[in-house]
Amino acid sequence: MLRIQPTTSKRLLEREPAAVPGWGLVPGNVMRSIEDPIKALEQMVELFSVQEFLACWSVSVPELERAWSRKKGVPATHTKESFKRFLGDLLVEKRTAPSLKAI
Repeated sequence: MLRIQPTTSKRLLEREPAAVPGWGLVPGNVMRSIEDPIKALEQMVELFSVQEFLACWSVSVPELERAWSRKKGVPATHTKESFKRFLGDLLVEKRTAPSLKAI
């Protein structure tokens, strides 16, 4: 049985659509995002309070951490721990499921 390698097959199909019998490329999923949250809030300010608007957003902890670090003048080497102390219980850390590793 012929084993299909996804990365190789995809590159091949991009060049020659009929190269792998029984396989073809389909369009990828459409991902939606709002690039300028400030403008979005300005657009929706008559419908949403700031609190309601923010409740709909996900925060990127690393981005918020970097912005906080710049504002506070905290050196990059100390940012993670300083940010953690600053937010206290508001910052929740969760560990992902264990990964298999040869030891």
